[in-house]
Amino acid sequence: MKQDVEGQHFHSYWVRELSRFYFTTSGISDGVKSNWHQDFWQFFTKLGFL
Repeated sequence: MKQDVEGQHFHSYWVRELSRFYFTTSGISDGVKSNWHQDFWQFFTKLGFL
């Protein structure tokens, strides 16, 4: 049970940090932004986080 709680904390921490990073880079052109966003979700899906 302890591992599950730590895993959720780890997951939420990285989602929060990476979301903040993503939104700070949202000034980049829409084409680059959409590609980055797509890669972001593919990366996390491969890791099994989402």
